[in-house]
Amino acid sequence: MMMTGTLFAALVLSLAAEAGLSEERARNEEAFAFHGGRLRREAQGRWVAIARGEVFGPEETMDAASRAADEKFPDAPHRFVYRPGVDDELLEFAQSPWIDRPGEPGNHLQIGTRWLADRGVDLVMSSDVYVDFRGKKAKYANTAKAPFVVRAADGRGEGRRREFVLSTLMERSISITEECASALGLDRYAVPGGARLRGTESAPPPYRKVRVRLALPDVGFEGEAIAAVVPGKKKNLAR
Repeated sequence: MMMTGTLFAALVLSLAAEAGLSEERARNEEAFAFHGGRLRREAQGRWVAIARGEVFGPEETMDAASRAADEKFPDAPHRFVYRPGVDDELLEFAQSPWIDRPGEPGNHLQIGTRWLADRGVDLVMSSDVYVDFRGKKAKYANTAKAPFVVRAADGRGEGRRREFVLSTLMERSISITEECASALGLDRYAVPGGARLRGTESAPPPYRKVRVRLALPDVGFEGEAIAAVVPGKKKNLAR
């Protein structure tokens, strides 16, 4: 099938945007490697941003650090926004068989049940899933999934509604897909440090981290988390 001029132009723009994002991510990773140690000493627990290789902050809130970077680089497709000494440690993830089941494409959208329990969400999982958050209840029949809405860390925009596997093996970890991260522009709230499968020694860590907001509208729950971004076509991936 022949590609139309419109489709070709869209493909060129998409590839150019991807290349630009990769370049800016690499630039910010270099800046983090250079400044990260100093920031942990001088700004531990406060908020900083790194955009186009420059450090902004420290600030008292995530929004303040984000605004400081936006004032100079409002169109930067990749930024680190994080708390030195708190968010920038390497995350290690436990294996979950739901990540990629034999003969199936896999589901890379997963939420550890302990992450939900820590935030007051009660779960009972059998053939159905029962959720209770502050007296509001929901039931999801014949599934181990629940429909969460994913947004960028600032909570703006409509977000994307996605079915997440509720995994006991994932403990307090969360994984999202490349598609979801790209659609929501989550690289503007990237977190340095990386993530890898527990027990492996891969260097650099194969997965990146982003800060997200997750909501379960059926029971009125919403929370913020750091999630691992998992490529969609690999086998035996980390949570």
